[in-house]
Parts: sequence; structure tokens; C-alpha cells
Amino acid sequence: MTDVTLVVAGEAGQGVQSVGAALTRLFQTAGYHVFACPDVESRIRGGHNFTRIRVADRPVRSPAERFNVLLALEKHTIEAHDEQMVEDGIIVYEGESSRHDGRVQLVGIPLRKLAAQHGDERILSGVVAVGAVAALVGQPREALERVLVEQFGHKGKQAMKANAACVRDGFAAVKGALSRECPCRVPVRPVRAARMLLTGNQAAALGALAAGVRFHAGYPMSPATGIMEHLSRQQEEFGLVMEQAEDEISAINMVLGASHAARAR
Repeated sequence: MTDVTLVVAGEAGQGVQSVGAALTRLFQTAGYHVFACPDVESRIRGGHNFTRIRVADRPVRSPAERFNVLLALEKHTIEAHDEQMVEDGIIVYEGESSRHDGRVQLVGIPLRKLAAQHGDERILSGVVAVGAVAALVGQPREALERVLVEQFGHKGKQAMKANAACVRDGFAAVKGALSRECPCRVPVRPVRAARMLLTGNQAAALGALAAGVRFHAGYPMSPATGIMEHLSRQQEEFGLVMEQAEDEISAINMVLGASHAARAR
């Protein structure tokens, strides 16, 4: 039975969401059931962000309390989540030394140094990290590269070439740093069932459309912005009127006015 929880954590702006999205898509395309839960602080104030990704060979409808793998994009992450690690779990972090502290194995990988060989280390260090985690749990490099093309292909061939190089470096680095095989591997499945991957915001937007909503007003604010984004792409097909208001009070007044207008028809 496979039931593994991976956590990607770091400061706002380090690409936590992008790395988490790539890993989530990787396991979904591999045929696994996935439940990903991002915890996002305000980007205005910065702060610690993390995404939990639970991967299982059966349906799962909640995150797990304990983590098998932690990808720490900055030092504070280890302190913040160390107690939530399972016995013999693995922490991948920015560094050049690896050790076992008696409870968990720490795998140091020079993410920024490797990324700097192929471009902007601030952007590409996350790609190296994704490659390292994929190698750690036993997923194929080619599958990850396909996911990154789907996710970032719009950035052009040069960006895809840099991504592929960073993935290769991540795979090579983690294999050289591990003292033994990862105890939380996710087996490659011979038969891959087609599965849909939806965010909670996308599901909420689809539910609203199915319920007959034809007017939406809102102010973009995390974590609900995705609902507005998804609905905005459906305006023509569903005859939806969508308004981005200047603040929340204006949005609710627009909705109240629309509801009164609908009842008066």
C-alpha cells in the first residue's frame, strides 16, 4: 500500500506553489490519487509558506498529520516542521552535507549552486529541488520533464532547456547524497488510470456554474482569486457577467444589486 506525504516549504516568493504544483501533477499523471493542501501566507508581508502533498493508491480526502519527505527551501523550514516528520523520514535542504540524526535523514543539496549553472538561481533552484525529490521517491525523470513542459512550456525553448538541465542535476545530486534507499518510495505504476486534477477554487467555480450563477463580483485576494480567474474564462460560454470590484464592500453591493434585479424580472 502506498500512502506518502511530501511537504514543500519556504519563504513567500521562493516558488513553493510552483514546486508543489509540479510534484502534484507528476503523481497525478503517474496514476495516483493526490490530495494537495497549500498553506499560503500574505505575500505583502512575506512569511512561511508550505504545501502538503499526500499521494496514495486509493482515494484520500484529507492531508496527513505526519510527513515522510520535507523539501526545505530555507533553514527555518526544518525547525518549523521537524517534529511532524515520521521516524526515518527524509529532509532535503539547501546545503552540501548529509547526515542521519538518529530520527530523520537530512540530505543536503546545493540547490542554488547547481541552478546558477543554467540561469537565474532564484528561479531555477526550485526546478533542481523538484528533480531531487522526484529521484528520491523513485519517479522517472522523463515523466517530470513532461510535466514541466506542460506547466512552463509557454516560456520558450531556452527555458525548457534550462529546466531539463536542472532536473538532471537534481536527480544526480540526490543519488549521490543518499546513504541508502529512500524508505518512502512511490512505485512507478505499470497501468496509469486517467484522473482529473482540480483545485478547490476550480471545483467551487464549476459548482457555481452548475448551480446557475450568472453574475459574479469580487475583489482578488488570496486564496480565493482562483475562483474569479476560472469564472472569467467561462463568461462567453455560460453567459456570465463578471466584475472585478475595487474592494470587498463594492463587490458585495454589486451582488446585492444583481440579486434584487434578478428577483424583479
